[in-house]
Amino acid sequence: MVFPRNTISSAPDAISEPMVSKLRLRSRSDIKDTESISGYFSDRTDVSLSDLKHYSVQKDYAKILLLIAFPLLTIVVLSCVTAIRTIQMVNIAEKTRNAIEINSLTSSLVARLQVERGLSTGLLGSSGNTSLEPQIKKLDNARNLTDGNLTLLKERSDFQFPEIVVGNETIRSLHELTEKIIGHRKGVDNRSVTPEDNVNFTHQLMLES
Repeated sequence: MVFPRNTISSAPDAISEPMVSKLRLRSRSDIKDTESISGYFSDRTDVSLSDLKHYSVQKDYAKILLLIAFPLLTIVVLSCVTAIRTIQMVNIAEKTRNAIEINSLTSSLVARLQVERGLSTGLLGSSGNTSLEPQIKKLDNARNLTDGNLTLLKERSDFQFPEIVVGNETIRSLHELTEKIIGHRKGVDNRSVTPEDNVNFTHQLMLES
């Protein structure tokens, strides 16, 4: 059987052109799909790298904060401890200073009372023929010094007055002590007390102090 030449030669061309077109279309579609897939993974890779970098920066930032926070916290704690100890030391020093001042005033009061006792006893034991003016003047000066000491103690709010028993009477405050001393002085001035009574009164005050 003999085929015409034109038929035989044109058949492959008629078949191949549609197939080539389809292959081209499929190739283009595959290329587009490949490009889209590649772009997708590329975008995902970029996002992953960005997230990784961001996480790494956050991690480094956290480490830096920890490295800074611990020394700062240590400094704050040490500063607080030092401040508390300083305040305690200042309070102790203040209390010690106040105690020393009060003790000094109390000792000074005892000394003033001793001087006043000696002058009062001398005045009570003097005879009527002797001039009493110099003794009275010295006694007045001694009493003024005693009153000054009492005033300084009254101004100290932190002074705790100890109870003093004089005869049958208990003295519980500086005010009561002052009134008691004033009453005794009146007895000395009008000679209603003896030299022995004067010594015993002041001795009881100093013994309790």
